[in-house]
Amino acid sequence: MMRNSMKKMLAICIVASIAAVTFGCSDNKNPIKETISLEDTKQELQFFYDTGDAQDSTEAEKQETTAQATEAATEIATEIVEVTDPSGEPVTEEGGSVQTEVHTEVVTLPVETTPAPEYTPSYDTCKAYWLDMSNAGDFVFDGELFVFTFKIKETAPDGKYPVTIAKTDIGSWDVVTRVPECIGGEICVGDEKPSAQKEASADKFTLTVESVNGKPGDVVEVALNMKNNPGFCGFVIDIQYDKNALEIEEARGGVDFDKAVNFIS
Repeated sequence: MMRNSMKKMLAICIVASIAAVTFGCSDNKNPIKETISLEDTKQELQFFYDTGDAQDSTEAEKQETTAQATEAATEIATEIVEVTDPSGEPVTEEGGSVQTEVHTEVVTLPVETTPAPEYTPSYDTCKAYWLDMSNAGDFVFDGELFVFTFKIKETAPDGKYPVTIAKTDIGSWDVVTRVPECIGGEICVGDEKPSAQKEASADKFTLTVESVNGKPGDVVEVALNMKNNPGFCGFVIDIQYDKNALEIEEARGGVDFDKAVNFIS
């Protein structure tokens, strides 16, 4: 009876988290199952993220470099000048007036330029859900938990774009909430180098997003790794990224997650 109560409590927690996100999702998110029975104690790993064009025309215009190198333009300038002799003295007419002449000159003028607008990030979330109580216990494993495939947008300026763990709700079979230390990573575009990451603790449950390099237009893979996992049988994990620079093409379970929950050798 005690085990059944714990199973129901954990199921309620997971279902409540999923239901809360269901009502908050926009139309261009991947569809989420609206209701889950408490008897449905096994849910395959699912990811929910924006599959539409995350960047509107306003943001696209902001990211385009509008500053141009100064271009040459010409203008014909005329002026009336006094005529002078070789010694520099003014030449006078018979009546004593100073002789003048019209000078014409082609003048090069700089073209006004518009400074490049400041880049504005816009953050979105990829939500991962999984539940498996059919094992009547926890899954204990370390290593690669998730893998995300990101497309770096052509309009992304050189820079560092954080990929972080925004929220976790991880539960054990005994209805204990597992609270990991979360270490974010970066997708570095251009010549930028990743910032030094904090080392995962030797004994604390830790989730770490790796950092990678790429160029505008590249497709890169980012892994989320796990260390010192005390065991769990369900989770809701939110991954945050800049949708104005990055687009998720695929999200999947990591090799170690697949081995542990699908009993792959």
